[in-house]
Amino acid sequence: MSILDDLYKALLKEKKVAYFNSQKTELQVRCPYCGDSTNDKTHAHLYITNQVPYWFFCQRCESSGVLSGGTLDDLDVFNDELSIAIHKEYRDFRRDTTIRDGSKHILSLKSAKFPKYELNGRFKPKKAYIDSRLGINTTREDLRRFKVLNSLEDFLILNKMEHLLDDDRFSKDCWLVDKFAVGGCRKTILTLPSGTTTATSLEGSRR
Repeated sequence: MSILDDLYKALLKEKKVAYFNSQKTELQVRCPYCGDSTNDKTHAHLYITNQVPYWFFCQRCESSGVLSGGTLDDLDVFNDELSIAIHKEYRDFRRDTTIRDGSKHILSLKSAKFPKYELNGRFKPKKAYIDSRLGINTTREDLRRFKVLNSLEDFLILNKMEHLLDDDRFSKDCWLVDKFAVGGCRKTILTLPSGTTTATSLEGSRR
């Protein structure tokens, strides 16, 4: 059972509005920062991703951040065990900031270079998707801050990991990701390719 499963149960116990999307990748709750919809009290516009570090974003007031004990207080969920569990997962998430090729360390994300964001170039339709999905007009600083990848291939080449593209299967997957998806380093561990491990921290959405 995940942190958000526990949060969902806690919210229902307090008779709060909360529901998962069909894929259970996001939990929607009423935003405590703007009060959410006044016309329909069953509508919820604060989205919490069901993955560490549990990013949240309100589509109404654009409040955003990472789920924490303070967020639970704002949601009127006073649960010490849940707060401690969230803190532990976030602490573990922050500790590992490495990029690996199998078991071999390649690069720390703290020093990783990200391709320039050419907002009017081939990244334009991907940015339009992000803006439409979030309901905001993202800036270069937003994209940089959230480590959005405009091109996985460019990222690998820029960080001197182009040898990974020598693997035909991985190279094809990389091409498909660049053409049909947009994502970013939302977790802090990147493991490439899937020869000795299947874990990956690249999270994205198909357009």
